[in-house]
Amino acid sequence: MSVRPFQLMAAALAATMLLAACAAPASLSGPPTSSYGSAKSARAVADCLFGRWGATRVVGATAVPSQQLTPNGYRLSLTIGKAIDQVAVVESEGKGSTTKLWSLGMYFGDKAVQIVDVEACQQPPACGREAAGLE
Repeated sequence: MSVRPFQLMAAALAATMLLAACAAPASLSGPPTSSYGSAKSARAVADCLFGRWGATRVVGATAVPSQQLTPNGYRLSLTIGKAIDQVAVVESEGKGSTTKLWSLGMYFGDKAVQIVDVEACQQPPACGREAAGLE
């Protein structure tokens, strides 16, 4: 029995769609795992988080952060392996920002390091250009 090109293409398309569905984040319409407020700007929090998530090391997988500009701030995600593990929405609010975090991965024991990273990025800087109001 021979396989027709159309059947092969349809099977490839179905497999691609299935993989994309597995990698897509769960609907963010549900409540976030955590919410934070900060005196830091949305840009400062997003840049901090992107840098910290970029330094994430995972045994047996690759961690890849992404950052997108939105009308009110930024949307960041951290993909570990082939699945989106964390999604953070950082928005400007007043003179500061708010961050909503959706943890889509499964964790055992203490807080995941990515959640600790989000909490750390809310804190005012201890020193440097940002602390002096130069950024």
